[in-house]
Order: sequence, then structure tokens, then C-alpha cells
Amino acid sequence: MKISSFAVVAVLAAAGCIATGPKYPFLNSFCQARATAECSNAVVLACAVAVSTCVTNRQAVCVTSAPPNTVYNPDAAEGCVDEVASAYADAKLTLLESQAIDAACLPVFNGPGVTGAACQVDTDCQVGSMLRCVLAPNSNQGTCQVPEMVMGGGSCSAPAEQCIAGYHCGLTANCDIDQAAGETCAASTPCAPGLACGASGTCVSKSPDGSQCTTDDDCANGICNGAGVAGATPLCVSEITLATMEPFCVASRQGP
Repeated sequence: MKISSFAVVAVLAAAGCIATGPKYPFLNSFCQARATAECSNAVVLACAVAVSTCVTNRQAVCVTSAPPNTVYNPDAAEGCVDEVASAYADAKLTLLESQAIDAACLPVFNGPGVTGAACQVDTDCQVGSMLRCVLAPNSNQGTCQVPEMVMGGGSCSAPAEQCIAGYHCGLTANCDIDQAAGETCAASTPCAPGLACGASGTCVSKSPDGSQCTTDDDCANGICNGAGVAGATPLCVSEITLATMEPFCVASRQGP
């Protein structure tokens, strides 16, 4: 008895034997899905915006915000969209939710760097392959590696060895504790958690809620609300509760 190739394919597909591929194979499909996740029922109510308008404007933000010199990685897209959907379901965004989005969405855009390639930031590397930019001792330059975490005081001389949070790879290729308030700082000698490298080149306290900011790293509680939104005055906050005049909502109505 002859069995058609169509019937074989149908049976294999039903049995799960044929891979269906990434859920969002193209950048546009990913950005539409992410925008839809951001424009949850709670968000459109809080922002007083039509779903279609919100999705269109958030999709445009997504398409234009890919890091330079990176390539879309569809294998990481679904995890990113799921994290965004969870965070935006209640129209509130906490620091932990923001950090979870950053971690899940970082691999969506792969940099060009393979293992051993020179880098300065993670997005210089193929992050979808678990590569990160591991800085050389006492330097703001590094190479793309799968990090091997080292405790404080341990040796970080090997290219893949990276110090745990609160420490950096110092002049002697050991994990030195980060700089304290008032100490000099630079990319190779970062400040301890809760401190920022000020304009004078010394570590200062991060800004409290209500202070103007440029990036999340400026703020004591880790959120610079309105950063990167045209026309907004970004301010440090502990949590974003969306409302009609919040920067996210304004951009959702008016576009990027």
C-alpha cells in the first residue's frame, strides 16, 4: 500500500516530530508581539489609549530600538515577549520586573563577536550563545566569553573569569572590591552598588526618587522613568504606575 508524502508529513507533524521553528521568526513579528504584550488591557485603560494605537506606536519603538551592529535572534524572542507580558499585565512596573525584562530580552539581538572577539559591552558579543563581554584586568576593554564567575579576592587573570557583583578585576588580576564613596572611579574601577561615578570622577550616592536622571543607573532605586522618551523629563522612581500623563502612556498615544 502506498502512503503519500503529504500523509507522512501530516502524521509526523501531529506527533511533534517536525520542528515548527521560532514563534516570532522576523523582527517585525517579534516587535508586534512585544507591543501587544505591552498594551495589555490594564495598560490601555490606565493610559487612555486605543489598543490599535498603542500597539502601532509601541511596535515602532521596538523596531527602532535594536542596538547598533546587532542581528535579530528569533530563538530568544518568545522568552522576551512572555516576560514583557507578565510585567505589563497590571500596568505597574517594578525594578525586579524591569531587570527580568532586560535579562530575558538581551539575547534577542546578537552582536557580531564570537568567542575571543574584542568588546566593550555585552551587545558587542553573540549574547544568544551565552557570550558576554568579560573585561580584562584593570581595563574597560575585554573579550567575548561565557563568563566563569569568581568570588571576591579570587584570581580573574583568565579571559573568561569575571568577578561577582560588587567586585571588579583589578590591577593585580584579582577581584577587588568596588570603589567606595569619595574614591576615584572609571569604567575599569566601578563604584560599589548604590553609588555612581560622578562628573568629578569620584563615587557619589545615586539620586533619590524625584531627582532628574538620564539612565536607570543614575537612580538609587534603579528606575529612571521617561528615559529615552521624546519630550519627557525623566525622574528617578521606585516603581512605575502607569497613568495618562506618564511618559510611557504619552508615547503610546503620540508615537516615538
